[in-house]
Amino acid sequence: MLTKILLRSVWFFLSFILLSDSGFAQIGFSSPLVINDSIDYPGELHLVDFNDDGQIDVFVPSFNGHYLVWFQNYGNGNFSTPIMIYDSVPGAGSIHTADINGDGYLDVTASGVPSNLVAWYERFEGTWIQHVVSDTDVTSNFEYPADIDGDGDVDILASPTNDDILHWYSNDGNGNFDTAHVIKKPYEAVSNVHAADLDGDNDMDVVAASFKLDKLSWFENDGTGNFGSENILSQNLDWIYDLEVQDVDNDGDYDILTASTHDDKIAWFENDGYGNFSGDKVITTNADGANSVYAADLNGDNLPDILSTSNQDNKLAWYKNLGNGQFGNQQVIDTNFYAPGAVSSADMDGDGDNDIVLTEFFGDRVIWLQNWGTTGKPKKIRKEVSIYPNPAYENLVIHDEENWYQRYELYDMTNRLVMSDIINRKVILNIKGMNKGIYILKLFSEKAQAQQKIIIH
Repeated sequence: MLTKILLRSVWFFLSFILLSDSGFAQIGFSSPLVINDSIDYPGELHLVDFNDDGQIDVFVPSFNGHYLVWFQNYGNGNFSTPIMIYDSVPGAGSIHTADINGDGYLDVTASGVPSNLVAWYERFEGTWIQHVVSDTDVTSNFEYPADIDGDGDVDILASPTNDDILHWYSNDGNGNFDTAHVIKKPYEAVSNVHAADLDGDNDMDVVAASFKLDKLSWFENDGTGNFGSENILSQNLDWIYDLEVQDVDNDGDYDILTASTHDDKIAWFENDGYGNFSGDKVITTNADGANSVYAADLNGDNLPDILSTSNQDNKLAWYKNLGNGQFGNQQVIDTNFYAPGAVSSADMDGDGDNDIVLTEFFGDRVIWLQNWGTTGKPKKIRKEVSIYPNPAYENLVIHDEENWYQRYELYDMTNRLVMSDIINRKVILNIKGMNKGIYILKLFSEKAQAQQKIIIH
């Protein structure tokens, strides 16, 4: 067991950590930059532009402090002090955002252990209102918002720790939830759960991992929230701590990434687009105490690279995507952490590349590292385009006079790709008939990307 060490120093200088893989250009990151150093055992991590100002904000639960906070991004990597969402969430373990009540604004979802709590939080006139989904059914250490029954609103998945029931709650569209719907019983010691369209039939299937049984599974959705039998992908991942559902090989479907603690393994499972998965494809077995994994394009080649944290060697590392489902050797970014926890990636400073954000379990810190790219110095702020009207009703216009971006992708808040195409300076999207709510518009150039929240009425 790691000994908790309190570290309260602030690093006032930036230094390059030059990372290379034989035959490829070097990529540089700044030293860790502290967003906050007093979050008592920060758990999961969620990044989103919450206040629609074009900057990616940071959401964190405090497991020992029993609260939920967020940090507003003021731009250029400057963040607010913690903004309290709710200060009574015993054992706060996970946090996400979604429009739960259909009013066009992001709400917060969270779970707590051992309080049996699954809840969502509505921002109203400068305060937050807690809406309890359940506090009696099961002990939940992870929740995930997604439209499970295909009715256009956001439901909530929940994963049990002790009660062995994988389940979901149905939303009536106004933020009112019914009792739990069972997906699988028993399903022991779930460590993580996600939802995504794994078989290409436009509904949200479910992926779950059991740390006790070393098992990774997925369940097919019939489109209305009824699930088929369990599809076991692996029973050989020793203590699965984290999973992510992302397109790892850039072929347009969702693959699965895993971090397993006792075998120090980062691996991925390739999807053929129809829900048929490969066995585990090992990226590394050199992440001592692997506990988090995430995919993001770090070097601007439009291929998703892999990030990992491991808390026995206090390591943050990345693995270059070489194409065709192959990854390079482990590139160590830093080992000066105190039990690094969740890791994620987004453009935190608005310069067009993906930076790194992570938590420290025992260091109580929320940290980001600036991506300085292959040039070894910060890039210029990206060029902007005109996107209007927003909110949009029938049409959405992307006007890029300088032709900086070549392609767009529009996602709903369950991370489902709704439409995509080339831009060629100007494109008009026909959104008539689409479900009302919040969408994420992503714009891509050869070496950069940007995103913006879109509201459709």
